[in-house]
Amino acid sequence: MKVTCRGYRAASGWRYRVACPCGWSFDFPRDMWNVIGPAITKHSSESRRCA
Repeated sequence: MKVTCRGYRAASGWRYRVACPCGWSFDFPRDMWNVIGPAITKHSSESRRCA
């Protein structure tokens, strides 16, 4: 399944939401951008539905 990432402007600055059709998702601020790659890789490897 395809994981999507969308950016949006919040009161505290830019944030990003990563979501998968299986229901897995999380939000993170722009300064934590480096966590997105490992998080998606970990989710894909742990979830049979999303591999």
